[in-house]
Amino acid sequence: MKVKIATLGCRNNQYESAEMRASFEKEGLQPVPFEKQADICVINTCSVTQKSNYRCRRVIRKTVESNPESFIIVTGCYPQLEPGAIKSLRGVDLILGNEEKKDIIKFLKELKIMGGISLYKRKQIKPMVAVGNPGKSSYFHFVEADQFMGKTKAFLKIQTGCNFKCSFCVITIARGNSRSADPANVVYHFKNLLNKGFKEITLTGIHLGSYGKDLSPPTNLYELLKIMSQVEGNFRIRLSSLGTKDINDKLISLIASSPKICNHLHISLQSGSNKILGLMKRNYRIEDFYGVVNKITNRIPEIGLGADLIAGFPSETDKDFEETMSVVKNTSFSYLHVFNFSGRKNTVAYDLPGQVPSKDRKKRVTLLNDLIHKKSLVFKNSFLGKHLKILVEHKRDSVNNMLKGYSDNYLPVHFSGSDKLMNQIVGIRLSHLENDILYGFPFKEAGYPPGKNKTKDNSF
Repeated sequence: MKVKIATLGCRNNQYESAEMRASFEKEGLQPVPFEKQADICVINTCSVTQKSNYRCRRVIRKTVESNPESFIIVTGCYPQLEPGAIKSLRGVDLILGNEEKKDIIKFLKELKIMGGISLYKRKQIKPMVAVGNPGKSSYFHFVEADQFMGKTKAFLKIQTGCNFKCSFCVITIARGNSRSADPANVVYHFKNLLNKGFKEITLTGIHLGSYGKDLSPPTNLYELLKIMSQVEGNFRIRLSSLGTKDINDKLISLIASSPKICNHLHISLQSGSNKILGLMKRNYRIEDFYGVVNKITNRIPEIGLGADLIAGFPSETDKDFEETMSVVKNTSFSYLHVFNFSGRKNTVAYDLPGQVPSKDRKKRVTLLNDLIHKKSLVFKNSFLGKHLKILVEHKRDSVNNMLKGYSDNYLPVHFSGSDKLMNQIVGIRLSHLENDILYGFPFKEAGYPPGKNKTKDNSF
């Protein structure tokens, strides 16, 4: 039997899709790309915004239409939050919550799908719904996952859930409280991924910065990274999103000193206005953010900095928005993820007064995106004539047929070279910038230059 998985949303979902793929392979099923026909189709959904829900529904409908004889499974955050909405969609056969997705094989066996799908389809049974309460889960469940189709980079989920109650966020509802993987298990799976040939591993979590606080004895992200960075080999570790309060002096020093930890941090900022941060129930103020960023850029001047921002949060005035624009102007960001505020039911922000009109929210999103595009160009131009280490991807660019990859500070780079360089960390001398992409040519042996780059980037 053939199986395919569509993954929408965060890196946690990408890792959990890899977990499901591993479970399928152990049962003898053959994973295929999602554009191919398959007996079983899985849609692993996201529900961070209403737009995410719309995209999920569109993928589900297209999958049902193009795979009329297939068994359709929908799992992830969308059915966790709104199982009824998924149940109402034609053609869905099995609906699983976030905790239940790890037992996907058990549910398929219970429905006798492994023996044949056509009989099940002919019976026209209503979809089975298995959506529990993630808040009742108190442990971290690890499924070994080492297959990331078409990827040179692997993800490693080390934490899930969140203990904070931000007023706009449904993820705590969808994922439950924070739970962490045992450090020994993390290191074991980390080494396994390296042995499989992956040269970059991204550590993921719903609130990565809370890693280890729930364990006995407690630990933290810094201690885990210290162990992982001492593993031998030519590889690099990338961190997914962190909060302002998650980044301390010890973590900054470790990133600055270790050639194996990427010069890249993504910070969940959300707003540049203290008033709005208060309404969001975030646990920091802009002064805290500036203090952390100043420490980061002083120690690691070439670092790639990204952030999440929400435009048009309830009660956000023009003055509040200008404060956010000012933070972006005064910070060495190389990219941003800008979201149009999306009110979600069962959150405090959904009923807050001062809802910002849609046209104003969209305008603010555009202004932030225009600003970060200019800053991104300045950041990229600052590296022309210099060297960066690039992890070369398995596929060439579809337009110019050149090799491509990302630097450790998260800059996209294209260059000419042999297929033998794929999945290798290669030193590239950057020559020019075109259509937001840096171009260059290989310089000396793979892995050049050694150690950390010390280039000072220009401020905007």
